[in-house]
Amino acid sequence: MKKADVLLIAAIVLLAAPAALVWRAPGWDASGRAAVVTWGSLPPVRIPLEGADGDYLFGETGQVVIRIEDGRAYFAASDCPDQICVRGGRLGAPGSAAACLPNRCALRIERARGADVDIVVG
Repeated sequence: MKKADVLLIAAIVLLAAPAALVWRAPGWDASGRAAVVTWGSLPPVRIPLEGADGDYLFGETGQVVIRIEDGRAYFAASDCPDQICVRGGRLGAPGSAAACLPNRCALRIERARGADVDIVVG
């Protein structure tokens, strides 16, 4: 590698790092996203990630608390034995998911319908 290659790579990394930090900052935009909770055979519940902060209690075979906070959703508490779902972390990116298998509860983040459409040409 030549000196110019190293300088080009360093410049790209230095310019990309602040953009990545802003994208994942705690207050990043939550509009158009929702937490979708399914448990057992019941219909899914859709909770918007913007303006719906709080705790939501779910459960068919056990009790699960889903918390919405700062545009993210996560398992805050569960009565399952291993607590893997609680240690799973906060979900905010569309497509991310977590589940509590003993309680038959799943959590996934989705975009609002049509939110990923940039332009319509007719």
